[in-house]
Amino acid sequence: MNTTDKELLYNGRFEILSVLKKDSGYGVFKARDLTLNSIVLLKVIEDTGLNGEEIKRFEREFELLKNLEHINLVKYLNQYKNERKIYASYEFFSGLNLREAYSNRSFSLEEKKFIMKQILQGIYFLHSNDVIHRDIKPENILIDENLIVKITDFGLAVKPGVQNITKRDSLIGTPAYLSPEQILGDKLTFSGDYFQTGIVFYELMTGENPFLATEMQSTLNNILNFDPDFNNPEFNTESQEIVVLIKNLLAKSPSKREHDKVVALTLLKTGIENRVIEQIRRQGSKVKSQSFRYRNHFISAFLVIVLSAIFIFATKPGETSQAVMNNEVIETPGENINTIANDFTPELRIEPEKQPANNKVKEESPSNNIDENELPAKVIIPASLSIDCLPWAQIYINSKYIETTPIKEELRLQPGKYNIEFKHPGFPVLSKEIEILNGEKKAISVDLNKEFGFLDLKVFPWAEVYINGENAGQTPFNKFKALAPGVYQITLKNPSFSDYSTSLQINAGKVTVYNVDLNMSVN
Repeated sequence: MNTTDKELLYNGRFEILSVLKKDSGYGVFKARDLTLNSIVLLKVIEDTGLNGEEIKRFEREFELLKNLEHINLVKYLNQYKNERKIYASYEFFSGLNLREAYSNRSFSLEEKKFIMKQILQGIYFLHSNDVIHRDIKPENILIDENLIVKITDFGLAVKPGVQNITKRDSLIGTPAYLSPEQILGDKLTFSGDYFQTGIVFYELMTGENPFLATEMQSTLNNILNFDPDFNNPEFNTESQEIVVLIKNLLAKSPSKREHDKVVALTLLKTGIENRVIEQIRRQGSKVKSQSFRYRNHFISAFLVIVLSAIFIFATKPGETSQAVMNNEVIETPGENINTIANDFTPELRIEPEKQPANNKVKEESPSNNIDENELPAKVIIPASLSIDCLPWAQIYINSKYIETTPIKEELRLQPGKYNIEFKHPGFPVLSKEIEILNGEKKAISVDLNKEFGFLDLKVFPWAEVYINGENAGQTPFNKFKALAPGVYQITLKNPSFSDYSTSLQINAGKVTVYNVDLNMSVN
């Protein structure tokens, strides 16, 4: 077929070879760049076919990635504009996505480790260049017959601190791969990509998503509250270092995922690199230059890992850390999930028992002239605290995030006074002051539905609701408004009516129903 018989785009520069995806205003094609005489992946969007947010994401993707190049990332080549169309060309990578790959063949443990290592290298490179991917999942990870991995689809990528284009209350990303902080609307960091990576690694090992349920809400609840099951036969004695890695990546708290990335990569030691390079070389002269590039990339990546590890451990003489490769978890001081960090707990120490202040000392009595150093020492024994909360809550102790209930193991605390906060998006923050005694076993059980009261406000035709002067949204509410017990000033505003105000008593564990017809009200 002559070139003139082919569909050409962008003033004849791109020859369409096949259509990979085509929607209204959006197309993805395998194409030949006739100027460069190379095969590319071409995305085309029309300003008239997509909304403003999608256009901004498309352009932002190019700005973030135009200068980035790494063997484990699909390279963004260029962007072009013509009338109302925007074109973006990418490196064309022939392979399957990771889900297709592990569904079509079985990988050995060494091959799985090699795949994981490349994914981590690509993500680490993105983060080193101040880019958060936000949508790590098997469909966005490509792999070819030589096990070369490339991360793709950067449509949701952002830089830390840049205002999110999407509305704050909407969920961005694929539900079964969201991190807890994405679900809760907290500030996003690089750590969210590592949580998503942990899900991908679990799937690569077992073929199943550890959190996926039949309904989206159940899936989100699983991510927030439950830990994966590692009883799968794939998690045997030979793969314990993978279990260690995945457990660290899937920590609910973002700070607990911030273990050293270089140490994580060392857990994935594998001898496959040389075999893969040899396979590429044997494909013939057609890929010799590509093989040389792969070899150089792998050698460079290996040197970066080694030098980074040396730098990290050599420049931190005052810190201790350990990476145990077999059955123990990677630990850094103060990061144990069941131990409150020492920077906000009383110090464990042995103190002399002080003489009571109201004891009157007799001057002439030798028995009262006791050297303070001779007093018996009091051993301070750590106490244990168990916390239960319905329906669930994020637990903060002295303003520091600990874990999300249900907490399976007791927390170890030093004796003292603590402020415990229970945070759930459907309730106000519940705060409780407690005192823990020396060696005490203490249990706290909270039912948020009994701690708070609920307001069922029905307004005809509708109103903007203000509770104690603060905007509480517009009626009709999609669920009852949870409030701490007390008296509240309720103000209803509708531009067609005079403002309506009333006082309501909210009682713990009760639903207060209040009906208002603004047509009938006289205030």
